[in-house]
Amino acid sequence: VEQNPEDLKKLKIISDVGNVLHKKNHKATRDKFWWTFREFDHSSIGRHVMRPKFSNMALIIDRGLPDIGYSSDMSNSISVGVVNEIGKYYLISPWKNTIEPPKNQARPLDGLYGVGIAFDTYRIGGQIHYQNPEINLSNLDLFDGGDSLIFARWSSSFYYSGTYSTSEKKKFVNNSNEPGPAARTLFPEGTLRWKFGLVYKELNLGVRQDTIYTSLASSDRLQSMQFFLKAEFVTDDNDYKAYSQINAGSGHASLNLGFSRSFTGVQWLRAGLEGSYHTPFDFKNDDFEYTWEPGWHIKPFIVINL
Repeated sequence: VEQNPEDLKKLKIISDVGNVLHKKNHKATRDKFWWTFREFDHSSIGRHVMRPKFSNMALIIDRGLPDIGYSSDMSNSISVGVVNEIGKYYLISPWKNTIEPPKNQARPLDGLYGVGIAFDTYRIGGQIHYQNPEINLSNLDLFDGGDSLIFARWSSSFYYSGTYSTSEKKKFVNNSNEPGPAARTLFPEGTLRWKFGLVYKELNLGVRQDTIYTSLASSDRLQSMQFFLKAEFVTDDNDYKAYSQINAGSGHASLNLGFSRSFTGVQWLRAGLEGSYHTPFDFKNDDFEYTWEPGWHIKPFIVINL
C-alpha cells in the first residue's frame, strides 16, 4: 500500500517518503518510447526492438536520428546496438528506403558511418553521436545519385524531464437507446512525460571526389544550438500513444509529431501516422552559399508487438 507523508505523520512515523507512483509512470513511458515492454516490437518505419524475456538488455535497430529531430525518412541512416533501462550504445551506418519519397518532399540527411551513446534516467537524459564522411566514401549511395553530402558530424543533447499521470475525464450524454445518461470518455487515463533541454548539432555540407571528401560549409556554434521540447503520452490500457517534439534555434527549426493506436481487441497490432517539418537552412562560407530545404515528411505505419 502506498503511503504519503501526511499518512505517516498520523501514524507518528517521521521520515522522507517518495511515492513510487511517479517512478512507475516514468517507467511506463520509458518502456513504450525508450525501448519496449514487449519481447518483440517491430515497426514499418524502421524501428525494431528485440527484448528477450527476463533480460535487462535488448537489441535495437532504429531509422534516422530522432534525438536531434531527424526521424525515419528524414535521415538516410540506421542505428544498430544494445539498450537497457538507462543506456543505448549503437553503431550508425548508411541506409536508404527501397521506396524513395516523392520529389516534392524532403531532401534528408545523408547516411554515414559513426557511433552514438544515449542515456535516460528519471530526471535527466541525453545523447552524443559522431559520423565520419571519409569512411567508405566512394561506395556511399548519396541523395539523388549525386556527390554532395549533407550530414550532422557531431550532435549532442541534454534534457530535464518530468512525468505525470492523467486521470480519465468523462462527459455524460443522453442515450437514445437506453434509459439514463451514457458516459463518453473525453480524455483517457494515462501517463504524460515532458522533456526540455538543449541540442547541439553541427550540420555539414561537402562534396565527394572519388575517395576525397571536401567540406564546403558548416553551421557555426550559434546556428548549431537549439532548444528542445518533447511530450510523450501513453494511455494506461495502451490503446493510444502519441508524441510531439520541437527543435528551435537561430538557424533552423523542426516539428515532429506521431500518433498510433491499437486495433480494437488486438493489443499486439497498432497503426499510426508520423510527420515532420523542417525549415530551410542556409550554408554560407565566404562567397559560397547554398540553401538546404528539408521540407516535410508524412508517413503511415504499422507496429507489431509480441
